[in-house]
Amino acid sequence: MKDEEKTGEQLINELEVLRLQNKHVEKRLKFQRSKLLSVCDGISGIIYVSDPATYEILFVNKTLRNLFQKNLTGGICYKEFQGLESPCDFCTNDIILKDKGKPYKWEYYNPLLDRTFMIEDKIIKWPDGRDVRFEFAVDITDRKKAEEAIGHRLEFTDTVKRISSRFIGISNIDEAINNSLTDIGIISGAGRAYLFYISKDETTMSNTHEWCAEGVLPQKDMLQNVPVTAMPWWMEKFYKGEVIHITDVSKLPAERQSEKELLESQDIKSLLALPLYVKGKLSGFIGFDNVIRTGSWSDGDLALLRVSSEIIGNAYERKLAEEALRESENKYRAIFENTGTAIAILEEDTEISLVNTKFEQYTGFNRSKTAGGKSCCEFFRSFLGEAEGAFSLNDVPQNYGSQLVDKMGNTKDIIINVTRLPGTSKFVVSLLDVTEQKRIEKQLKYLSFHDTLTGLYNRAFFEEEMLRLGDERHLPIGIIMCDVDGLKLVNDTLGHHAGDELLIAASSVLKKCFRGSDIVARIGGDEFAVILPKSNRNVVERACRNIRDVLTKYNASNTEYFLILSIGFAVKEEPCASMAELFKEADYSMYREKQHHKESARNAIVQGLTRVLEARGFITESHTDRLQRLVASMAEVTGIPEQNRADLRLLAKFHNMGKVGVNDRILFKPGPLTNEERSVIQRHCSIGHRVALSAPDLALIAEWILHHHEWWNGEGYPLGLKGEDIPLECRIFAIADAYEAMTSDRCRQKAITHEEAVKELEKYAGSQFDPVLTMKFIQILNYFKSV
Repeated sequence: MKDEEKTGEQLINELEVLRLQNKHVEKRLKFQRSKLLSVCDGISGIIYVSDPATYEILFVNKTLRNLFQKNLTGGICYKEFQGLESPCDFCTNDIILKDKGKPYKWEYYNPLLDRTFMIEDKIIKWPDGRDVRFEFAVDITDRKKAEEAIGHRLEFTDTVKRISSRFIGISNIDEAINNSLTDIGIISGAGRAYLFYISKDETTMSNTHEWCAEGVLPQKDMLQNVPVTAMPWWMEKFYKGEVIHITDVSKLPAERQSEKELLESQDIKSLLALPLYVKGKLSGFIGFDNVIRTGSWSDGDLALLRVSSEIIGNAYERKLAEEALRESENKYRAIFENTGTAIAILEEDTEISLVNTKFEQYTGFNRSKTAGGKSCCEFFRSFLGEAEGAFSLNDVPQNYGSQLVDKMGNTKDIIINVTRLPGTSKFVVSLLDVTEQKRIEKQLKYLSFHDTLTGLYNRAFFEEEMLRLGDERHLPIGIIMCDVDGLKLVNDTLGHHAGDELLIAASSVLKKCFRGSDIVARIGGDEFAVILPKSNRNVVERACRNIRDVLTKYNASNTEYFLILSIGFAVKEEPCASMAELFKEADYSMYREKQHHKESARNAIVQGLTRVLEARGFITESHTDRLQRLVASMAEVTGIPEQNRADLRLLAKFHNMGKVGVNDRILFKPGPLTNEERSVIQRHCSIGHRVALSAPDLALIAEWILHHHEWWNGEGYPLGLKGEDIPLECRIFAIADAYEAMTSDRCRQKAITHEEAVKELEKYAGSQFDPVLTMKFIQILNYFKSV
């Protein structure tokens, strides 16, 4: 029938059919889009969607909204994200449009956010059929900064070690001080590094050594005999042993005007100054100026600068003592007695003619035991360990490294310096105590080869051992790889402190399983590796079984953290394969095992989290039973299928799973919560959602866990869903959970009566709760009360 032949009623009916069809399509598109955006909004990474043709932002997830503190949807991407007026010259739209569906990965620093991101872009289909740009980004700023900080710390540590070694047996101390100031100035990023020494009468101070970066004007010549009274605030802090740390000179208060004027006259923007003490007395200070920009030094840098300053200060004091000795033989006795170094004077025939008080104190032997007729060689052979080199007076000056055992039996690391007393036939032997320096060097060496969290060897040491043990002498040789399963899940739920405890537990298990000759190392965030020299396949397999046995015993006795390790190994019995290939084979073996029990490992971890919930009182049998009965009754009345009713009962038990990641101090706080504390608690929905997705048995209720605190009026959390956009099961659960909470004692409130609880439900029907479901729930309650 032609259109002009149709009746008006027929045309109206056809139009109504078309309208209903369009409405159905629109509703389906809206549901698909809402579902997609809901999932994206719950992801902790950054997600946004834009139209590659118009650059219009179609969607940004919660993480990105929080970063920019506003809703960017509808804006233009290069304006909102980059602050530009035209498309970015590094835009990847052309690349991903050319290879549709293929992801493009790249790294980018955003100057507006001052953050670095690892980005993956690809073209996807939008619910309306358009090709749109989908971008997923992970913030790697902290990782970048951590890598830079570690590199800087290692470089700083090497500098301190170099400075420490430089002053052992040095003859030109001035040159060593200047070189050390240069090293420290460069590594700390200062523009100027210098040493001030206070005069003996404590009235003036002078700049004795100085290093300046390129383009920075020296100040040393203008800073001689500066009155101590010119810097009262500095001197007051130095006498208290405190550090001067000025991050911005221009912001010094009015009462620091004299110091401010002196610093600004030298174009100093920020500075750090550390006091130098000799024998408990303030003798000067070492300073570091920044003339380019304001800023501050980290606590780690400050600690290493303190060590460097102490080494330089001690060396400078030693320099002054040696100069005083050379100045005049008539004055040497006073200096000899008052110097902080243990010194003995030898005659030409090596007889000890004099020792100072420090020598007596240091060795524990008085002058009668040492001076007067006793040969220094005889004395040193009796009380010194074997020196690094033959002790002799034929070729001086000389330095010997050794150890001294004092009268009390204490062993000390020393440097013996032997030099001729100028203008005489006598010799001066000084004992320099380097025990602390040796301890620091040993500690620095330990830190450079060990993982600070677990105490195992680190990756740097492991790789060095791979090279050392790679020759035929150590064959057969095995490598065992271990990976801590579920570490990220533990970090995301219980926090990084719990993840650290898990890593420490893993290291403890591994330490029990290997010989002293085996190299056990933590080579990555959750990865451990072991090298077993002179070990055939039977030995390595037995070691793997031993790990599993110890692991089983650990998990049986530890209820707080459940530890699961994926283990793989490889054995090299012939010299043809390289250690790198052996490592790769062991790593692949471990990866296969990890994939094999990936699902069971996650279930075990979730069971462990459930035990934590039960221990903290979030899963109790009585509470769960009441809540399950309530939601089951509502589900039956509303016609929810039986399968969904079973899932609702699961929700009643595990809805609070995310609270394992919230601090007990907040969860059980008796008084009202602050806004910040409330925000922390609200994260439990997202945490629980991630945990549930990791467990196959709970994955079906993951979305409900995420949405069970949404409000009917859209004012709930975490996504602010509204009305029927909230899943029906979540709306039912919210009413039942609220009633159960009101009629039970909680840490922040006492239980109220049934009648009072019903009034509260009626009060919030239409705002917090679905009004229709609320009335049905109240009818069910009244029915139960009447039966």
